[in-house]
Amino acid sequence: MTLSSSSLFTITLVALLFLSVPHCHVKAIDCGNVVNFLTPCISYINGGTVSHSCCYGVKRLYKASYSSEYDLKEICTCLKQEALQFSELTADAVEAVTKKCGVELPFRVSIDVDCST
Repeated sequence: MTLSSSSLFTITLVALLFLSVPHCHVKAIDCGNVVNFLTPCISYINGGTVSHSCCYGVKRLYKASYSSEYDLKEICTCLKQEALQFSELTADAVEAVTKKCGVELPFRVSIDVDCST
């Protein structure tokens, strides 16, 4: 079966249109997810122990932070906003939790962190 020149042109045009459409990034994570991941860690930040569910959330957050640059910036911005609202959420507290859970976030949580880079 041979393709007519008009069929070949149509197929080529559709392929070019598909390739020229900008690919939109679908957010894999948002601030609500970040807060949900870290909610089990509140007891530790308030002087308790690090629970299994806390470390599970921290590890999920760690994994998400490496999924894309967009998600990393989203996580950073969210934690910065949360740090502005809750004085207990200090860089030292977050660093202590992540170390106890065996991970290290690729940025330091603070109200001064630059999430654009």
